[in-house]
Amino acid sequence: MSILSDMFAYAIQKLVFEPPPKPGYLEHEASYVKTKNGLRIAMKTLHPVHKQEGRAAQVDSLIDLGVDFAVLPTPPVVFNEKPRPLLLYSHGNAEDLGTSYDYLQWLATNLNCDVLVYDYVGYGHSSVALMSEANMYEAIEAVYQHAAQRMTHVWKNSSLFLMGRSLGSTASTRLARLLSQQQEETGTRLYHGLILLSPLASGFRVLFRVGDSASTLYSMLDRLFCPVVHDIQSVGQGVLIIHGLQDQTIDIRNAYEIQAHVPMRSVYPPLYVDAGHNDVDQLHGAQMLSHIGKFMIHCLDR
Repeated sequence: MSILSDMFAYAIQKLVFEPPPKPGYLEHEASYVKTKNGLRIAMKTLHPVHKQEGRAAQVDSLIDLGVDFAVLPTPPVVFNEKPRPLLLYSHGNAEDLGTSYDYLQWLATNLNCDVLVYDYVGYGHSSVALMSEANMYEAIEAVYQHAAQRMTHVWKNSSLFLMGRSLGSTASTRLARLLSQQQEETGTRLYHGLILLSPLASGFRVLFRVGDSASTLYSMLDRLFCPVVHDIQSVGQGVLIIHGLQDQTIDIRNAYEIQAHVPMRSVYPPLYVDAGHNDVDQLHGAQMLSHIGKFMIHCLDR
């Protein structure tokens, strides 16, 4: 079974990981950390930008996303107080720090939080190496360790949230599982909530367009690659799922399956909207931000 598993995982990885052909940013525009295996991971922190700060050009870039910046909801009052929450973000496939920049600046500004984003191995200016599920997990763990150190010395008392979009939902959910296990052992709250945007239940379900669980075989195949539906069962903090009902890349049934496996203590009402895979924020930006803001307040109050 291990040989079959390795062959299956390798085949999926060749199909799944598709980084942009060229980095969307310059090497000096990012900072870097090393994984436990010595691979370099590029990362960048974005901060809120407001009109009164006189940075109109950056505000204009947010409008280019197709969302009217002026009509977006005012950030919740709780986020106006320092320290701001920190959102550790795992981007989707075919994206990097550069191509995600405007979208993440939009999130940071309208949620009034800091956003820490990173590139997987083989993406952007991270190390050129095998683009694998294991390397993706090592990347987010290295970035988390960096964030945890800064939250102790620089971002004191900041509240950490994890967010993953599409393929990134895999890394974010795996880290949430690991941190939840550590929380149970130490009694220390290491993060406050998990946000999944257009998530996949597993690599198997996306590749073969599988719907609801139908057999023990499906459950076994789910574990072969990106097993979000299994990792989510060990998540100890709140989980918010946002997904487009018309998503042709990752079927909405993936979201339904994940939601069905969220532990009762972590359940939060999901947001399903009439959108596809890459236009949830463009078509329903205000609703999405409002739902995330309410979720973050809910998690902070727990």
